Amino acid sequence: MQSLLPLLVVALLAPAGSFSWVLPSAAVGPSPVTRLAPLCSSQAYLDALVVPDGATTEAKSSLLELSAATLRGESPVRSSAASFAAALASLPADPGQSPEGRWRLIYSNSTEGLFRSSPFFQTARAACTTPEEAKRFAWFCRMHRQALAISRIDQVYQVVTATNSTTSSPASSPATYTVINEFNVRVGAVPFVGKATLLGSGGLPIEIVGAIVSTGSLEPVANSTSKVDVSMSDVQVKGSNLPFSNLLLSSLKLDTTALSTLIGRVNSDYKRPKARMESVYVDGDMKIMRDVDDIHYVYSRVQDGDEPEYDSVEGDLGLLKLLEDLNDNVFQQFI
Repeated sequence: MQSLLPLLVVALLAPAGSFSWVLPSAAVGPSPVTRLAPLCSSQAYLDALVVPDGATTEAKSSLLELSAATLRGESPVRSSAASFAAALASLPADPGQSPEGRWRLIYSNSTEGLFRSSPFFQTARAACTTPEEAKRFAWFCRMHRQALAISRIDQVYQVVTATNSTTSSPASSPATYTVINEFNVRVGAVPFVGKATLLGSGGLPIEIVGAIVSTGSLEPVANSTSKVDVSMSDVQVKGSNLPFSNLLLSSLKLDTTALSTLIGRVNSDYKRPKARMESVYVDGDMKIMRDVDDIHYVYSRVQDGDEPEYDSVEGDLGLLKLLEDLNDNVFQQFI
């Protein structure tokens, strides 16, 4: 049963948890702008970006505007790089606040996709030991995202929790954290082409939804107050609407820690990959992280009550909701 998880991850939510060798020419579906425009132009999305209590600075406001204008960085405009650099330069020095809490990814200047923010891809990048391998990995990520254009990246969350206390002896016991990355994805379930059916080209209004949940740890780097090493622990699928999937997937995890231990026993030269990340800025409302490729990830704090409820997702492909909407808007029959 454990061996089913990698296949399910690839089949269900490939943009977040797997690679693809399909070339861009094979991609189908709308462009990233078309796919993300409804999400990022909605009032609900814009409201979620408002920093609470009106405690916005000019730099923060610029970052929030940049997030909305570029669809979280997935569709950058010509001036976005300069705008982002100016906003970073305007931010004060990192106040050194704790990164704990639930955060929503609102912007990244990555050209390879928002999924680069997860511990899964960060540690995959850390496995590259030469510039050539790093370049190949970046190209691989770009091809992967283009080939899977039929999918849509929904909300991306990060939950950071302290795993030890620094009250007694901060110098000898620096804070370590558990990090959980929740990458929500929607995939068109029933696409079709006009010549193959009598329905024309397009698809049915049915989506496969779910979240790739990656768990890892953040360990402080010696002699640094802003750098941490990210390691990967496990990954699983949650909140899927595939029939019977939640029952099957709730107990399945791809344990990368155990896998690393097994490889280490076979190959004594193997070292578990750890990704180096740096905290550029963090306060009560916003945090910015940077990886070894100078890719930045901007997060806005999520308020209580805005957490996704993965356990409440029904495994019906959304058909019941579709039938309810069809009745309410077309047949208007009492059920």
